[in-house]
Amino acid sequence: MTRQPGRLTGRDNDRGIALISALLVMVVLSALAIALTTSGRIEVAMGDNEAFYAGARAAAESGLNHTAAIVIQQAANPLFDADTLLQGPDGQANPTLEGASVNADNNQVTHLLGGTAPWAVPGAADYSYDVRIFDDDDARLKNGVAFTSAELTAMGAGRPTQVEDGLRFSDVNRRLVIQSTGFGPRGTTATLEQMLTPITMPALLVNGDLTMGGNAEVIGTQGSVHANGNLVIGSNGVTITENATATGTLTAGAGWNPGGLESGGMPSIPVPDIRAINYFNEADFVLQADGRITNRANTTTYCNAGGNQNACRNVTPPGGSAAFGWTFSGGTWDLSQQSANSATYYARTNVRITGGPGTNAVPILLTIIAEGNIEITGNPDLRPEPASVLQFVTDRDLRISGTLSVPPIFEGRIMVREQIDFGGNPTLAGQVIVQNVPSVSNLVTNNTVSGSVSLSYNGSIETVAYTVSGWRETQE
Repeated sequence: MTRQPGRLTGRDNDRGIALISALLVMVVLSALAIALTTSGRIEVAMGDNEAFYAGARAAAESGLNHTAAIVIQQAANPLFDADTLLQGPDGQANPTLEGASVNADNNQVTHLLGGTAPWAVPGAADYSYDVRIFDDDDARLKNGVAFTSAELTAMGAGRPTQVEDGLRFSDVNRRLVIQSTGFGPRGTTATLEQMLTPITMPALLVNGDLTMGGNAEVIGTQGSVHANGNLVIGSNGVTITENATATGTLTAGAGWNPGGLESGGMPSIPVPDIRAINYFNEADFVLQADGRITNRANTTTYCNAGGNQNACRNVTPPGGSAAFGWTFSGGTWDLSQQSANSATYYARTNVRITGGPGTNAVPILLTIIAEGNIEITGNPDLRPEPASVLQFVTDRDLRISGTLSVPPIFEGRIMVREQIDFGGNPTLAGQVIVQNVPSVSNLVTNNTVSGSVSLSYNGSIETVAYTVSGWRETQE
């Protein structure tokens, strides 16, 4: 049979279709391969971005924790000033002229963290953070929108004296916001904010065990007691008008009840590191360990009782209200006469008040800050020196007995580094904070409040500690 020219057989036709099909399959497979490759690259990039963001967020959190730890530590000092903190390293601000040069460093924390921003995350060279501190009513926390009067009132938490003022350099309610931005590779950032709020200390706070007995009372609108150890109420005659709490156990008789909460197992309340030297600059006079009374700079000696214990008793300092009244013997300064100079004294040794200095009508305006023990007996009438909110500060022990009287309207801080022993019939006003460090002095070994001690506290002076109350993420 003769093949006709130009005519394809069925087999040739099948070969053409197979070729086209193969080409189509190759195109599809190539497209699929490209798509899979592109998808893989995208997913790898997305994974990298997620990792970078997680790292930046962790860096921001590191900045929050670093800064909060330092602020909380500094705030434990009752002389802590949040306004100065908000004003940056130079401690200055011009609230009426935003562009003033003193405002350039406001809200910065280089003086807290050291070095310069941004700070590298240890062990993660590709990550760093920058931190700022704001008052909680700073409009920059609302993208520049000022807080309303209702919002400022709400910031007072129901306490009119704590209503915020809308001024970013003037902290009223003692709430601070730490803002930290973490940085990672490829321009990745994450910003977190953390709120620091104050914990108000109770009237009596002991960083350890405390025993109360007799007819001791802690009274007033803020008359609470807390022990970061165990609290033992050894008598049903004890009165506490507000809360009685302990981080450890609370032991009390079946018929005893405070005016508020009664509970063990409560969170620990931070106690400041109490050191007399932190308050040295408040002193008007220094009671030296060698028997001299000097100025703070130790350049002027007003009297010297080192060789004659009575040499300072009748010496009146320049501008003084009366003679010093102090005697010196055996390394201890003693105040016993009824009339004495009103002032803030810093003692580099032990202090003892005996007899009856002051009267109910004319109390001695006396603040004592001592590196040694403070022991008070007899029936002195005292109140804090007007320029100070401190009554007593000691690096060692504080023992009070007799009938010391401090008018309730004159509240002061009593701060003790080691232990306290309150007995007799003293009337005290203010806040007592005991750090309870291991004893150097053996004057007092256990924290005890007994007898007919009365401690009144209505919150006119306030020692606070800060705690982290919440946080939020502001940007991704």
